Formats: sequence, structure tokens, C-alpha cells
Amino acid sequence: IFGAGTAGIGIAKHIVASLVSMGLDKEQAYALIYLIDKDGLITDKSQNVTDQQRLFAKKMSACNLDEVISATRANILIGTSAAKGSFKQSTIKAMLLNDPRPMILILSNPSSRMEADPSDVITWSNGSAQVACGSPYQNVVYNGQSIKIAQCNNFLSFPGIGMATVVVKPKYITTEMLLEASLTLSRLAQSQNSLLPDLSNYKSITINVAISVARKAIEQGIATIDDFPDDLQSHVEKMIWRAEYMHYRAI
Repeated sequence: IFGAGTAGIGIAKHIVASLVSMGLDKEQAYALIYLIDKDGLITDKSQNVTDQQRLFAKKMSACNLDEVISATRANILIGTSAAKGSFKQSTIKAMLLNDPRPMILILSNPSSRMEADPSDVITWSNGSAQVACGSPYQNVVYNGQSIKIAQCNNFLSFPGIGMATVVVKPKYITTEMLLEASLTLSRLAQSQNSLLPDLSNYKSITINVAISVARKAIEQGIATIDDFPDDLQSHVEKMIWRAEYMHYRAI
């Protein structure tokens, strides 16, 4: 993760929680994530690091982004630095040596702060990189093929999480509920053969996320509604507010 501020740390800790839910222990999960800030890799010798950053500190010499990629065999690169142009052609080439289809997530906003232009990443990777960015970006045409650039936006998950809280009224939001939202988006993306679901399907995405998150709250015993509906999907769909406007006639 290039950019060890609050956004990068938040993403890193969510990934740790996900890996732990899959069976790793925390130590193993933390070991798989490398944080890089303006001074390079965060290590046990780094100065002026926060307690949250120190959780990811590595026992190795400080090195720059390309060197970390080569040394760790990383195949997912996440940008949260807001440092425009930080991902060079050499960076993407290093990722390709680790994986023929690396994930490059350029999440800094606005687009003027993106670590790389998605079209450059597609070109540098010969069309093989899986790319998502925080801002909307048009499809990239490479060798006559239109390649979709996914938009990694919290709009994909937040409405569904909010709807789930309205439907089952949980006592609080758990990490497991948030993970369930992420897993639901992953399943929807796989069905579309995409890195992330298409935002144009936001209504369906919201319903699916809401159902999954609500079920998780019920499973964890923190839902506070008196009667759980037998058909949760129908119940969620009934809760959706739809804008319906009356037709007026001038007289």
C-alpha cells in the first residue's frame, strides 16, 4: 500500500480482518501487507511512525516502492498517497514480474492526484493489469479491445450497509458486517467478470449488500427487530423508497 495515512491504514486493517476471517492469524495477516510512505517502506527502524503504522513495520532495510515490489513478490498495489505520478512504468513492470495480471488500485482523489493514469497502466502492462480507481474513468481502448476501468467507490457499499441497519436495527456495526458487504461486492463482480460491479446497477447492488449485511447482523445476534421476516429479500425491497411524482396539469 503506497500511502500510509489514515486511508491506507484503514484499508490495510480491513484486509487484515478479511485474511483473519479466512483462517490466518493476525501475525500472518500483518506480515503480508507492506506500507510505504514518502520515506519508503515502514520498518522497525522507521522514525516518527504512528502506533497504527508500527503494526505493519517490517524487519528489513528501508527501500523504495519498486524495490519493495521486487523483494516481496507483491501482486496487488494500492495507491492512497495523493502523490500524482508515483506509479512509474518501472513500477508496473515490477508488478508484472510477480503476476501476469496484477491488481493496480489507484484510489487517490481527485483525478489530478492519481498515482498513475489508468490508460498508462494498461499500456505499460500490455493490457493485462486489472485496474480500478477512485474517480470515474472512461474505458481504455488497447489493441482494439475496450478495457473497463472499475470505479472503487464507497457508493457501492454504503447505501446497502445503511439499508441493512434500517431493516434489522443492529445494536452496532461490526467488522464482520463490513466484511460481508465486501464479500458481496466480490461475488457480484465475479458474475460480471469484472474487478468491481458496475455502478449502473446500483439498485441491485444496494439490495444484495443490504440482504447480506442484515443476515450477518441476525447471525451475530445483534439485530433488535422483534420479528425477523421469513423472506428477507422481499422485506428489503419493500423498504426501498422510490421517487414517484404526481403529474400536474396547468389550468
